[in-house]
Amino acid sequence: MFSTIPRVFALLLVAFLGSAQAQAPDPAKLAGHWVGDGRFFNVAFQAEFGHVPFDLRIQSDLTLTGTVGAAQIRPAPPRFERDRFDYYATLQGELRPGSDFRKDHLVLLITVAEGDKLVADFHLKSNFVWDWTMRPGVVELKGGP
Repeated sequence: MFSTIPRVFALLLVAFLGSAQAQAPDPAKLAGHWVGDGRFFNVAFQAEFGHVPFDLRIQSDLTLTGTVGAAQIRPAPPRFERDRFDYYATLQGELRPGSDFRKDHLVLLITVAEGDKLVADFHLKSNFVWDWTMRPGVVELKGGP
């Protein structure tokens, strides 16, 4: 009996703590012009390719356009996921002209929208399903309406 009580308490504690969620970004704070440099999580690739510039425009209807490197982002609507806004966008053109790095799909996961700052994870991919050579990273953007 005594060994069961700590187990039940531990399960209740884990369930309670697991139910706490991060607060989703306020959609009203997303619209605007946002600029920043993304860095890749893979240190070796980051050293080879360097930062990738992001110049994003989010319209009042939350449609995403802009550029990643030298590639144009085709207009993409957001998908609201529990605690973030996700964009699945295709890219037109090369990220860096003359580079062997070729990706034409962007997944942008906006997790923070506070004042003049957006924080997002990004995935540069060859498709939206599965890409063994996907390059994920993070970008902090400054700007606003």
